[in-house]
Amino acid sequence: LALKQDNFKDNRSFLDMHKQEDLHIYLEVKEELDEMKKAAGSQLIENILVEHGITTVMELREQEEALENLLGRLARELKLSYQEIAKMTGLSYSMVQRLVQR
Repeated sequence: LALKQDNFKDNRSFLDMHKQEDLHIYLEVKEELDEMKKAAGSQLIENILVEHGITTVMELREQEEALENLLGRLARELKLSYQEIAKMTGLSYSMVQRLVQR
């Protein structure tokens, strides 16, 4: 693999970059996009729960700043709707809406 880009020092750095987990979504088909958004959302939720040493989003409610951060990231970074976020997290639509809009 011959790589001629200024962004990478060598082929190994290019290959290493592609091995890293990426929550960005690069798909063109809407159905696949929806599934990938949900999978990325589930992964983000799991990462946040592990980071805080808890197992459910309901437990995260006790750490409101962390919950707001999670919901905001799901809405802004992954472009999930409030309804999708509510379904994934088990929170009410109104709670998701209120916390994301803060």
